[in-house]
Amino acid sequence: VNDEIIIDVFGVSDITRKIKVNTEGAIRYPKYAPIKVAGLTIEQATSKIKRELTNIYPGILSGKTTIQVSLGQIRSIKITLLGEIRRPGNYTVPSLATIMNALYASGGPNSLGDFRNIELVRGGKSIVKFDLYDFLFNGDLTKNLLLQDQDVIKVAPYSKRVTLMGAVKKPAIFDLKENENAGKLIKYAGGFSDIAYKNFVRVIRYGSKEK
Repeated sequence: VNDEIIIDVFGVSDITRKIKVNTEGAIRYPKYAPIKVAGLTIEQATSKIKRELTNIYPGILSGKTTIQVSLGQIRSIKITLLGEIRRPGNYTVPSLATIMNALYASGGPNSLGDFRNIELVRGGKSIVKFDLYDFLFNGDLTKNLLLQDQDVIKVAPYSKRVTLMGAVKKPAIFDLKENENAGKLIKYAGGFSDIAYKNFVRVIRYGSKEK
């Protein structure tokens, strides 16, 4: 609320609009229906605004009209990061900060933190489970939501962690979900290297008495 978005229109006529986000999390462009931007990343909000305003400025499709979206006056909000975080605690961030922004500010998951199980809690309710692997391996930020005042981000301890060594492209330690198998693990590692002997893959598992 009261955050400001600046929309510049270039083309047949140059227009600059400074529009505040209302209590419903939307902006109201003159002579157009409200455009909801709450819960979107900055990139998603920009794409949505441009798509909606095509109905007013059809020249956007042909390239005769250009729309540039930027940020105006931005509030600060307070959030809390808990659990297996390198620097847990309370943080003051811009109101348009996202889950990724908060993780970056706090140093991200610590050595015990699960990269696959990062939870956004708002008003005591779980809003989204964010999986860092979606971004790291697929570039997917659809769950990288905008934060709100008093939000809590919780990083759980890892539940399944596997070390992959040998002739793969990216040997490393990986966090796996319960339904993910060895094939998924090798995919996260970029696949086998050129010198890999695929007919012999050894698994070392630590049991209660021996490995």
